Amino acid sequence: MNHHEVYESLIPSIKKVIKSNKLDDGLTMETNLFHVGLDSLGVMELLVEIENKFNIVFDDSELSPALFESLKCLVEKIASKSAIQ
Repeated sequence: MNHHEVYESLIPSIKKVIKSNKLDDGLTMETNLFHVGLDSLGVMELLVEIENKFNIVFDDSELSPALFESLKCLVEKIASKSAIQ
């Protein structure tokens, strides 16, 4: 799965977890998910959504706030894990 496909598939999950008017302007690859309303509970919800949607599993060692610093970081991680599995 390429980056664009991951991005397009990920947006509905993000909007499901983050219910904020800050999303009305759209999400770009540079969007910091914490700046648009993602919180610690939302991280867990989003990770479950991602693991189910993309049929991947994140190791604890892969999880850090840096993963959510930009949508690009998250998309790249998902794309790389999807390619492996």
